[in-house]
Amino acid sequence: MRILADSNVQKSTVVALRLDGHDVAWVMERESDPGDRAILEEAFRSRRVLVTVDKGFGRLVVAERRSHAGLVLLDETKRPGAQAEIVRGCIEKFEADLVSGAFFRVSADGRARRQRRRT
Repeated sequence: MRILADSNVQKSTVVALRLDGHDVAWVMERESDPGDRAILEEAFRSRRVLVTVDKGFGRLVVAERRSHAGLVLLDETKRPGAQAEIVRGCIEKFEADLVSGAFFRVSADGRARRQRRRT
């Protein structure tokens, strides 16, 4: 899967996803963070699923109806290694949906809920 990891995604999560064979671009490996709208647009143009902890992306996708190529919005977790485990589980379970442009909100305990656009 092609993934764009936001700057708030932990390095251990990026490494784990790459070890799983995913093509992961990570905002932290760039000179600067271009901002939420530019990141969302880049993910859409390059057909990458965006993984983030930033709730602002949820607002952009739902309230502003911005296009995306799939979104995983994570709740913060304090348990070491949990973020990688949670993201890997979500991708494993919902990969086909994500590459088709689905938006999942994932709680700190790993429960994923598909989000719908407002009508």
